[in-house]
Amino acid sequence: EILKPVLDAGKTVISQQAIHLPLLHSGQMLTIVGNAKGIFQAEEIGLLQQLARDISHRLSSLRERIEHRNRLMESEEKYRLILEHASDAVLIANPHGKFVYANQRAEQMLGYSAEELLSMDIPSITPADEIDHSIRLFELCQHEGHVSGEVMQKRKDGSTFPVEINAVRLPDGNYFGACRDITRRRRDEKAMRCQSHVLSHIDRGVCYMDEKEIILFTNAAFDAMFGYSPGELAGQHVYVLNDLDQVENEQFVTGVFSALQETDSWNGEVVNRRKDGTRFHTRAQVQRIRMGSETIYVTIQEDITERKHFERELLERRRKLQELHNMQLATHTASAIAHELNQPLFAIATYCEAALRMLESGKLEDRKLFHVLDSCAVQAQRAGSSIREMLHFLNDQTPPVENLDIHQEILSAISLVKSSNPLEFRTSVDPEKCLPPVRVNRIRIQKVLVNLLNNSVEAMESSGTKSPSVSLQVRKKAEMAQVSVIDNGPGLSEEEIRRIFEPFYTSRARGIGVGLSISRLLIEAQGGKLWADAGIGAAFHFTVPLALEDQFS
Repeated sequence: EILKPVLDAGKTVISQQAIHLPLLHSGQMLTIVGNAKGIFQAEEIGLLQQLARDISHRLSSLRERIEHRNRLMESEEKYRLILEHASDAVLIANPHGKFVYANQRAEQMLGYSAEELLSMDIPSITPADEIDHSIRLFELCQHEGHVSGEVMQKRKDGSTFPVEINAVRLPDGNYFGACRDITRRRRDEKAMRCQSHVLSHIDRGVCYMDEKEIILFTNAAFDAMFGYSPGELAGQHVYVLNDLDQVENEQFVTGVFSALQETDSWNGEVVNRRKDGTRFHTRAQVQRIRMGSETIYVTIQEDITERKHFERELLERRRKLQELHNMQLATHTASAIAHELNQPLFAIATYCEAALRMLESGKLEDRKLFHVLDSCAVQAQRAGSSIREMLHFLNDQTPPVENLDIHQEILSAISLVKSSNPLEFRTSVDPEKCLPPVRVNRIRIQKVLVNLLNNSVEAMESSGTKSPSVSLQVRKKAEMAQVSVIDNGPGLSEEEIRRIFEPFYTSRARGIGVGLSISRLLIEAQGGKLWADAGIGAAFHFTVPLALEDQFS
């Protein structure tokens, strides 16, 4: 107070005495200046020292309060940033349930702005049918100081969703609540429940294994298939399932897992062993599934033991059927050869009898005898050709084909049949004009025509048909020639129409019933068809291919 007016006036003051007092913990000095010597007494100096200490303590206390306030401000900012960027919605409500704080996640989850939420309370974000439940949880938090549970909340657009809430009472009397949307979790939990239900009711065995081939899980069907109680297989090595010795087991499992490393899947049959030691077969499908850094193996197995037994029985039956088929084929072959030899041998026998009668009568005519012997030779050659053709056919060898005039082949067959049958019968041939040649094997087409004509003659002879006759027609049907052989005999019944082409079926007293079946095979081998019609007289029809224009050479 003495120096201030002088200093303010800008004058110079020469001090006569000064006291310097250090301020504790501050590194500063408090200086008191006097303008005369001896102005400070010892008692005054002690008071001044006490004053300096008081000032020092006050300054230190003030500095600590300032530092504490700064730390609080930094901590508050840090926690505010944590709350603002938290993955859960954070809501703080006062004791009346009115919101006093909402973070960004709460805004996003509920669809309200922070300003809107600060004007709302707990019931305003709760569906009407869930308000009582939410109020009970809030009251429990007031009473216990904390609460956890699941509630339904309502967005601004009116949609509802489930949340998991953890709430606690704060020291200032407000209530802190962290809310997490559990819509996806509930969906995943439902999916897991469905998966568990499906796995427990599926009829195929399902097993999970880790990378060390240790069993993690088996469903009820798998446990029942292997004879274990639920959960008994968990923790065991997959080796306990296979019915192989140690070396084979290791090789098999190693091979399966090696394949899984390359293709992520393996399919095959496995020989397994139940808990009681019995062996059984399964069809197994193994899949490798990667889950982040972990890998699991899922195997689905189906018990095929009964199927394997059935397959073995089926193979045995097929073997026996093949043996029967071979026997029938041999019988069929022998019958077919006998059938083919029957007609020429019968003709040879007839000609030989005629020659013997000529010799017995003593009236030898060279021309007639020559004709008889020549006919025998022709029939013998026919028999040889038939045998060779039949062997070709049975060996499934394709015979040579050529362009033939079907009309001429019909006339040749009629002549051959008339010469070898005692029955006198009339024939008529009605070919279509300008019909192109047919492209067939001559011997096979002759064989079919002769067989059909012989059948007609034998049917008319055995039934005593008056004025027996056979008519033959040829008509063009698209790219085929259709030949019809129609007689005026007794005809065919519906039963005969149905079975007449079966091997060994016959309604005649003589014959073994393979002629028509062979004829059908011969026609079909050349690309045609053979069938019969019921009616007055028997009618057989067959088709053979016409020669193409570039085959008319």
